[in-house]
Amino acid sequence: MFVMIAVIFFTGFVPLYAQYESSSPSIPKQEYFNPAYSAYKTYGSFDAMFRQQWLNSRANTPEMFAANIFIPTQRQGLGFGGTFVVENIGLRTINTFTVNMSQGLQIDKSTYLAVGLGLGYEFASYNQSKMIAYPEVDFTRVKMNQSHPVISLGFMALMRYYFFGASSNLRLNKYDFDFKYLTGFDAFFGRIVMLNYDYVFRTTIVGKYYKQTRYNISNESVESEFVPPVIDWTISCLMYEQLWLSFGCRFGQAVTTMANYRISNQLNVGVKYEIGVGTGYNQYNSQGVYLTYNFGRKRHKKYRGYNFYKGVFVRGSRLRNPVNEYLY
Repeated sequence: MFVMIAVIFFTGFVPLYAQYESSSPSIPKQEYFNPAYSAYKTYGSFDAMFRQQWLNSRANTPEMFAANIFIPTQRQGLGFGGTFVVENIGLRTINTFTVNMSQGLQIDKSTYLAVGLGLGYEFASYNQSKMIAYPEVDFTRVKMNQSHPVISLGFMALMRYYFFGASSNLRLNKYDFDFKYLTGFDAFFGRIVMLNYDYVFRTTIVGKYYKQTRYNISNESVESEFVPPVIDWTISCLMYEQLWLSFGCRFGQAVTTMANYRISNQLNVGVKYEIGVGTGYNQYNSQGVYLTYNFGRKRHKKYRGYNFYKGVFVRGSRLRNPVNEYLY
């Protein structure tokens, strides 16, 4: 869940809204937000992404870098990992790091549940040298750089060809678990549709409800409030087990396209381009690049039994792989 920046003036603030990277066409990028999302992988993986916003705005270009690692264990459904996210949003830089654990549970032959927990820290710092304010404002009295422990919670379910989940982040203060520190939450729902061996479709919808955070110098305090939900929809097609092509939209903000190519069974690379269709800064375009490296991955030649750890999930007669393979 990503926070907003504010251009600060003595009399108040002017918020700057962003196209938040909750999901990305071709692959719902929930691995950076939902600690349960990777639980259905039967192999280790390293994911990384870099994104630039508002390229043609002739103003600040916010950037985000994120990395995630997941390592399954020999214990059925249990995995560990870590997530690192850097957001450079003009006046403010936010670094977040969490150590994650996920546990999967098989309910029946085609129903799987997973829960995830992440514990870490968030560091927020402001570049005061770039702030424009009236001369009478004394920044030395303003405590703007902050750090907080964070908890990331998530769950996910796979029910035959349907999948859904939700996640949320909670900042902790020094004393309690006050939910005013809830930064927001997001939920997603999708379905896998098989055409034949060579063409598999996946459609996903993601909703986000998050806070924008602003610093009001006149009150010398951080103010936050929830903003209207952001909705993403995307449809993706996997062709010949190698190329994901996707089209989608972030309603009221951007039209998105993405291509993700499987160079090998271990290495995937992708590019994304977003055409801004909203108002304000969301009328400008954005772009991103993605990389995934899988290690310890094996192709399954037999589909007997339903052992969670070995990845033998239910599969359709038109699928070469178990259904869970088409989530990532």
